[in-house]
Amino acid sequence: YTLGDLTALPFADEQFDAVLLFDVLEHLHDPQQGLREVRRVLRSGGMLHALVPCEGQPLTLHWLLWKLNVAADLKERQVGHVQRFTHGQLKALLAQEGFELRKTTYSIHPLGQVKDILM
Repeated sequence: YTLGDLTALPFADEQFDAVLLFDVLEHLHDPQQGLREVRRVLRSGGMLHALVPCEGQPLTLHWLLWKLNVAADLKERQVGHVQRFTHGQLKALLAQEGFELRKTTYSIHPLGQVKDILM
């Protein structure tokens, strides 16, 4: 493996058929640059598989705390989440960087949200 920065990947253009990003974009101050780099290292027709928490999505517990200004910076302080994506924002960001969405699934883990808040 290679340790690197998603916003400046140490790989040649079009080097990979697939890129996996699990719980990364929410930690980046410039997620657009990270996606731009992913696009650069993906071959034409390559696939990005990403898991991104959407803590800005209305009706989640994190969104509610943020709107009520109760521990609004909880995820940033605890685990370094500097982005609060909504589904729409994330889709727009991916489209802006030229990604075609082929499949989107959503999962709301209420127990995981409660655990985050209590810890």
